[in-house]
Amino acid sequence: MPAARSISWRRNVREFERLMLVAAAACLGGCAIEALKVENAASEQRIASKSAELGSLDQRQRELKAQRDRLKLELQGHEMDAEQLLTRIESMRRFNEASGASNAAARERKSQMAQSLQKAADDARAVNQANETAERAAQSRSREDQLAAEKAKKQRLQALNDRTRKMLDLLVAN
Repeated sequence: MPAARSISWRRNVREFERLMLVAAAACLGGCAIEALKVENAASEQRIASKSAELGSLDQRQRELKAQRDRLKLELQGHEMDAEQLLTRIESMRRFNEASGASNAAARERKSQMAQSLQKAADDARAVNQANETAERAAQSRSREDQLAAEKAKKQRLQALNDRTRKMLDLLVAN
């Protein structure tokens, strides 16, 4: 009988070992499932956060597009003097600064547009200054000279207007 007891006891030990392995595997599986649940909850929170951020960015893009369209219509709608043109250029500059640049090419276009807008602003200031100088000089000129000076003033302003419209079209295209 002692041999039978020994075999029975070994069998019980082996069954106990198997039972412990199964229990350990179940515990580890439960831990892994719990870890996946926590990771899934964190991912859902990140997705919700990114969705909210995307919504606000979409809203901002719609606002900027509406502003761009309004500025474009205003620019096409009437002739502007140099001061009005400076105001519009400043609006375009702010719009350019607010627009996003997601990659290197977009950043380069944004930089080039900023430089173009700065040059246009400088030109508008120069036209404005030249107009003021021409007005002072025209006060002492004959009527014919005044008409020629006024015509030159309008041509300079029209050229600047045209160039600003082209820049706006480029800004709209970007």
